[in-house]
Amino acid sequence: IPDPVEASYRKQNMRISRESGVPLALYRVDYPLKGTAASPEAQSRQYLRANAALLQLSPDLAGLQHVATVETPGGYHVRFRQQVQGYPVYQSTLVVSLDRRNQVVFVMNGFKPAARLPHTAPSLSRAEAAKIARRYLDVVSIPYFEQAETVIYCRRGVSRLTHRIAIGFVGQYGGNWEILVDATSGEVFRAEDKTCYHGGPQAPQENRSDGSAWVFDPDPLTRAGVFYGGDYADQDDADTGALTGQLITAVLPEITHDGGLYHLEGPYAKIFDWDIPLKGEFSQDSSNWFFTRSPDAFEAANLYYHIDKSMRYIHDVLGFAIMPIQYAGGVKADPHGWNGADQSAYLPFTGWLSFGEGGVDDAEDPDVILHELAHGLHDWLTNGDFSQVEGLSEGCGDYWAASNNRSSGFWSPSDPQYHWVFQWDGHNPFWSGRRTDYAVPYPGGLVGNIHTDGQIWSSTLMQIYQDIGRTATDANLLECLAMTNSITSQEDAAQAFLQADINLHGGVHLSAIEYRFSQRGYNISLPAPVITHQPLKDVKDLFGPYPVTATVTAAAPLTAVKLIYGHGGVFSDTLEMVPGGDEYSAAIPGIGTPAIYQYYIYAEDAGSLASTLPDGAPVQFFSFTTGPDQTPPQIVHTPISIANWYNLPVLLNADVRDNYAVERVWAEYQINGIAQPFFELSHQQGDLYSGYFPFDSSVVQIGDQISYRILARDNAAAANQSAHPVQGYHAFSVMNIFRTTRLVNIPIPDGDPAGVEDVINVAGTQGMAIVDVDFVFRANHSWVGDLSVKLAAPDGQQITLLDRPGVPATQFGCPGNGPEIILDDEAAQSIETIVFDDDDLVSGIFRPAPDELSAFDSRDPEGIWLLTVADNEFQDSGSILEWGFVFTLEKITALDDNQPALPANTCLFPNYPNPFNPETVISYQLSVVSDVELSIFDLLGRKVRTLVQQPLPAGSHTVRWDGRDAHGRALASGVYVCYLSAGDFRQARKIILLR
Repeated sequence: IPDPVEASYRKQNMRISRESGVPLALYRVDYPLKGTAASPEAQSRQYLRANAALLQLSPDLAGLQHVATVETPGGYHVRFRQQVQGYPVYQSTLVVSLDRRNQVVFVMNGFKPAARLPHTAPSLSRAEAAKIARRYLDVVSIPYFEQAETVIYCRRGVSRLTHRIAIGFVGQYGGNWEILVDATSGEVFRAEDKTCYHGGPQAPQENRSDGSAWVFDPDPLTRAGVFYGGDYADQDDADTGALTGQLITAVLPEITHDGGLYHLEGPYAKIFDWDIPLKGEFSQDSSNWFFTRSPDAFEAANLYYHIDKSMRYIHDVLGFAIMPIQYAGGVKADPHGWNGADQSAYLPFTGWLSFGEGGVDDAEDPDVILHELAHGLHDWLTNGDFSQVEGLSEGCGDYWAASNNRSSGFWSPSDPQYHWVFQWDGHNPFWSGRRTDYAVPYPGGLVGNIHTDGQIWSSTLMQIYQDIGRTATDANLLECLAMTNSITSQEDAAQAFLQADINLHGGVHLSAIEYRFSQRGYNISLPAPVITHQPLKDVKDLFGPYPVTATVTAAAPLTAVKLIYGHGGVFSDTLEMVPGGDEYSAAIPGIGTPAIYQYYIYAEDAGSLASTLPDGAPVQFFSFTTGPDQTPPQIVHTPISIANWYNLPVLLNADVRDNYAVERVWAEYQINGIAQPFFELSHQQGDLYSGYFPFDSSVVQIGDQISYRILARDNAAAANQSAHPVQGYHAFSVMNIFRTTRLVNIPIPDGDPAGVEDVINVAGTQGMAIVDVDFVFRANHSWVGDLSVKLAAPDGQQITLLDRPGVPATQFGCPGNGPEIILDDEAAQSIETIVFDDDDLVSGIFRPAPDELSAFDSRDPEGIWLLTVADNEFQDSGSILEWGFVFTLEKITALDDNQPALPANTCLFPNYPNPFNPETVISYQLSVVSDVELSIFDLLGRKVRTLVQQPLPAGSHTVRWDGRDAHGRALASGVYVCYLSAGDFRQARKIILLR
């Protein structure tokens, strides 16, 4: 079964996933790149880093592996694959397409931000999974191909470690099967036959020469201009005078000969006998394959000829260097396969083609040959990641066959065969063939059958063919396919086809293409000119001129690029901008007195499509001031509302910009109304300034109030200064939220009420009491209604938080997957009353049941917390993935006789998390007032950072380390030593930093 198509919606130039909110496709991106000497991969990474937030990638692009760069006449198509902790994510290809003008123009995004590693290692081997897959298929046939790969399969936010088994069989009941086997349970949860069904060459070699053959080109019915029947019928592969009369003598270029034999093998094609029946490869001592259609050698020569002819057309005429990615050399094809059945196919695991002999022998019909070859082209252009969404690849195959047939010129528009595909093999008693005048709209005409739905795509392309010609349409199709991946829809491909015409032909055919696609129902529109410009800044010069430059690109030739400007609130003048390639320039003259100038840029192309920069001009415009600087810096800041005592110190950020230059940014602050020394905010990048409040948990206490304001001054003679807020102060409280969670991979025994246990050791909270606690729990169980969850505090008190949710409302409990939940006593809905369907992810915030977390109130959370998770029914299974707490704490003001007010001993606790990235919390306690030094050393004994160096009172303390040295430089991954010196006390602990 194929994967369900991810639900999505269109917004501007993006198709966005309703599930994750991530763009699945971005059309007409037109993102200019810096550094033309950089590789396409490096340029693509530049774009991805700049748009990481939009695509929900990590800023450093961790988890993206470059797998291939495909060069086409229109540019480069850089393909990445997502990985999580070394495992590839299934169907996660991200494709960035660059044009020849050094721009990113198109993006297809299969990245899955919710993908995570549910298990650290599979409990089932690949060999065991392969055996399960073979048993599942139960095919009595010979496997000629088998490959296993361990991947992460992620759908609807749920990840499962999976063995992907690829198996190929020969014969009528074979195929290329992809079987997904759960690497923990051994469940086969997905099986699909990936076969695409019919229903740069190597350097010249000395042992090659031209041969010749009798072939059908085009098919016999097209050349004769007749319908199937009578003397023009298959008649069990018999020769008739009528059919023999349609043979032509054709050249077989560069066939191989050795040892006195000539072989149907050349730089672009190879007859390859791999499927049954095994009839050989028809090598012979003559270079002439002069056979009528009844001998089996005819199909071999005819097949070789048409593959070679199409591949040479692709290379020599269209300029695309497409070759199979699975092997070196020409396209391998078997003219007699499928055990004689009426079937043909492209096999994506091996890159081979096989043609059956039922009905009309398929290798006699150029339409069948080119249809299957087109599947290969689609596969090779996408590096093995082609799409059958909405029958896209089937439509491409039908088009490639129809394009070749129509170019022969034998049919006229008044002939019904003008629109047929499979002229000789179909439209006869054996089967009905297909058409390219399929008059249904997109997407309303989709019926869920890839061969039927593909006719929407092929029919639209043939309309475009009629308008702009064969070579332009063929080239646009190949260029557009290189931009796609396995989730590409027909509408995505239509957008890519539009971009392909811009890349290859300067957009000269856009009007015709847009008309045909829009008429069919595809939601596309022509791109208006794109203008990029760095706005002018204020200047002290009163006389100018003030040069304005902009980069302007358009799909159609530009007819006008203008600079409209004025001053004093009026647009009074227009200048024609002078071109220099894609860069246009003009200069605004000065008036000699202080003024505020305003301007915008206008561009129009030959298709009367226009755009302005900024958008919305003239209501929106750029402006700059001339004369003395009297403008203070602008401060943009989101006030801090709360500070966590456990995460001190607090980082203060602000964006500060000035019309000339910022000289200084600093902050003034108070603790409980008492003024403190100011501190500087240092420049980071762009407009960002930041600095830490110079206090930690040894200075402030829970409940303290911090008031602050940010000030900035520019470098003007007037020293213009501004403050945020303009009057008064921002304020926040020091609070006491302590979060600790544990990532695990613990299988839950199926049908065992005793369950499985795990523990978390909470440290560094001595002297605090619980005011509120939320419980975090994540698992990948396939039936949440089977689960019970119990939690025991360090003092031994145990409560039940989850007890087969959905029972007794439903007999077997909630059937959803997961869960990924937070349990909170104040939540609106009880976990007991949740309603989820089978395969839904149980996710959200719920009240626990039957017990409440308030049972732990007033306790010190320090110590060992015990989790018990049980599966109370058989059949469904899963594992614990993460659990932990979010505590709200308060200081204990009155201690009982059994609880000392201060720690009994000095201790350095293990840091958390460990290993860590990007930062970790280090906790320690002091039994007496001590001179404290807490430092980080590398394994060579070199001190890389001093975190604390001051006298501290007795009690518990924490400090955060961000993995940087004393100069702020990020340290490399590795083992470091945290060393605490407090009076006469010394203790060291290992810390692991993972980048």
